Formats: sequence, C-alpha cells, structure tokens
Amino acid sequence: MRSQWLIFLTMSDKEVGDFTDLLQAFPQLTTLQFKSSKITDLGVLRLKALPQLRVLALENAEISDAGLAPLRDLVYLAKLNLKGTKVSDTGVQEIQRALPALKVER
Repeated sequence: MRSQWLIFLTMSDKEVGDFTDLLQAFPQLTTLQFKSSKITDLGVLRLKALPQLRVLALENAEISDAGLAPLRDLVYLAKLNLKGTKVSDTGVQEIQRALPALKVER
C-alpha cells in the first residue's frame, strides 16, 4: 500500500474538523502533520475519524493529556509528534499503554 501524507500549517480546530470530513474520502492517507498553536483538544477529537493514520504530528498544538484520549481509536498509529505541546509524561504513558507500538516524539 502506498502511503499519502499532508502537511498543514496554522490551522484552527474548525479547519481541522472541516478537513477531516474531506479526508475521509482518502483511505490511503496515512500521515498528517500539523504545526499550529490554534489546534486544541477539540480539534484532535475530530482526527479519530481517520482510523488509517500511522503517523501524526501535532507540533505546537495547544493540547493537553485529555486531548490524547481520542487518539486511542487510531489503532494503526505508530508515530506521534507532540513537540511543543502541553502533554505531560503521564499523558504520553497513558497513550502508549493504549497503543503499545506507538513511538512518541516530544
């Protein structure tokens, strides 16, 4: 299977939600990279509609430990970039317990 990826800069929660709705039409999309301080826990919630994701970057997002909960539904997720977020060590440990193969970058 060929992977496809997209990079988005400066997106808001609403824009993430709108794009997620559109991206569901692309089941071969496996990688998403966001670099935006406008994405919060609410925006991350919409990403669980993309269960095929294997790589996700949420760099500089304003997310907390609670924002990681919806990502537990992404059972193929293998790599998660949380650089610049407010996610704690405890939050990382919890998501890794739910997804044991997940590698987290901070």
